[in-house]
Amino acid sequence: MKYITQLIFKAGLVLAVTICVTVPSYAQPTTNPNQQIDLSGNWVALIHEGWQDRGWGPALVDYLGLPLNEEARNRGVSYNATVRSLPERQRLYYAPHYILRGPFGLAIWPDVELTTGGITAWRLGAKLDMGLHTIWMDDRELPSELAPRNIGGVGYGEWIGNTLKAEFPQMLEGQMRRNGFPLSDQSSMTLYFTRNDDLLTVVGKIRDPVYLTEPLILSRIFRRNDEIPRRTGELCTPLVEIPHLDGTGSVPHYLPGQNSSLTEFSERRGIPLETVLGGTASMYPEFREILEETYVRPQSCPDHCCSSIELEALGCKVLF
Repeated sequence: MKYITQLIFKAGLVLAVTICVTVPSYAQPTTNPNQQIDLSGNWVALIHEGWQDRGWGPALVDYLGLPLNEEARNRGVSYNATVRSLPERQRLYYAPHYILRGPFGLAIWPDVELTTGGITAWRLGAKLDMGLHTIWMDDRELPSELAPRNIGGVGYGEWIGNTLKAEFPQMLEGQMRRNGFPLSDQSSMTLYFTRNDDLLTVVGKIRDPVYLTEPLILSRIFRRNDEIPRRTGELCTPLVEIPHLDGTGSVPHYLPGQNSSLTEFSERRGIPLETVLGGTASMYPEFREILEETYVRPQSCPDHCCSSIELEALGCKVLF
């Protein structure tokens, strides 16, 4: 009897081990079980940091403080914003880098795995200008370098303490700013999302071997406000906005030396042209020493004269 009892116990133990080993992989947790930070909700972009980009946009031919190379500078100077009026380009969103520069807020929501309750992905959308961005939180492999790029980019996230780190290794060619500053399809980006109560801080590190001489680091802050309806895109019917572009086959652009706005910003601000054309040196405070003998202070403020505090008083934080 004792032998039979031992035999039954051993058989039960083997069966239990077999069941534990053969549990399907889809039943395993897909996220960090210690992660308790909720990023979901509607996030309104504050405009106290880099507020010119948040509102009506940067001046034409203003690349001051950007580590762009000669090729990027040439593309920026040849850019004509009328190109976005072409019917085939009216639904082209900005690349994911635009989350750090664009004027609109964010809507963030999770995708939940029904079996485990774990978050498999975070979705990020904006009202206009920006496509749907996905940050996968599972262990899926990176796509091939030859795989087609997605307009919204594909991110891969992990939690580092209370900060979500998201890598975007592959993105479509796009624009970092609305004045034509380009980024190539070889660029990559790392985003860090940190929530403190009703504030969300996003810090980004952008790398581009084609157009940047060194990484570009930007940040911005959002405030949660679920009282404001935040659409994540809207229907659009392309049409001819400018009659002379209809059927001509022309793409608006400036040939070398023909951009009428080339010296506009530098003359208004009293800053030498070679300065506003940017470059690595213009990123650092020491660059002020170079300008001491060439800078000419304008008699009055030429543009962007109201402060971010005054703009918020006008309700701009709700608009943007």
